[in-house]
Amino acid sequence: MARQQRRDGVQLPALGVIDIPFAAAPDLAGADRFVAPRDFIWNDTDPLDLDGHGTHVAGTIGQLTNNNIGVAGMAFNVRIMPVKVIDSLWDDILGSPFEGTDDVVARGVRYAVDNGAKVLNMSIGRSGPPAPLLQDALIYATTHGAFVSIAAGNDFEQGNPTEWPAAYANSIQGVVAVGSIGRDRQRAYYSSTGSYVELAAPGGNQRAGGTTGGILQQTFDFNFVETYVNGPARYGPPRFDIFAYQFFQGTSMAAPHVSGFAALLMQQGITSPAAVEAAMEQFSTDLGQRVAMIEYGYGLINPRASLRGMGLAK
Repeated sequence: MARQQRRDGVQLPALGVIDIPFAAAPDLAGADRFVAPRDFIWNDTDPLDLDGHGTHVAGTIGQLTNNNIGVAGMAFNVRIMPVKVIDSLWDDILGSPFEGTDDVVARGVRYAVDNGAKVLNMSIGRSGPPAPLLQDALIYATTHGAFVSIAAGNDFEQGNPTEWPAAYANSIQGVVAVGSIGRDRQRAYYSSTGSYVELAAPGGNQRAGGTTGGILQQTFDFNFVETYVNGPARYGPPRFDIFAYQFFQGTSMAAPHVSGFAALLMQQGITSPAAVEAAMEQFSTDLGQRVAMIEYGYGLINPRASLRGMGLAK
């Protein structure tokens, strides 16, 4: 049942009982690809993406390759555990019982670790007061053998507030806060800075590079999702079974590059979260940032140099 909702000051009508089609993203799908799914927003085991952000992020980590379509993921042969801990606008319109509060996110982290996840990607965050529940969850993750990559935040031009849980990264070995660069290898204009930023990765900068300056992955065709953007007359049920390749930008796009990189290192036998972080930082590419650690941390991730430097690849 879709209820009334306000959007940009406009009252959208209630849609009543609606049928919404869903499908798995073709460039992510595969036999036994998804394991132990969990939805903490609807409290079930069917975590449907009602936004497209999570699908795009998952593509950077594990989109299929050698299939003659689309692009490739960083670690294309990983298994993916979808754990939904953030609500989107459609979740709210459809009346989801829970929101993405700190306790919900913390429960999601612990669930993923308890069900065998070894790399966690958190392309989420907030400003405001500290988040001790999330700090405890991150410590729980690393002490149970899971590496965590967190988006550093996109609020540099909004006063550059401290971002949580990213701000806990530099105090927990095996947790990394990731800033964003564009194709020019410069910090993207939106990418938050601070002493907690430890690595940089491609996140896109469309201000410098236009639309194609973003990160390309498969997600929804938003003409069929964002029916609320064209006013009440064209507002109707969304569809989540029509896909397109979309350019996104944000530290949300940078973090999964690090998550995929972590999976590559773990596949090569580096299983300690702290050791994974150390390998990334030791062999990162210096962008001239050693005097400006708050922007790039140790530098731009360099998977090839890390694998070769550790004697894991030629």
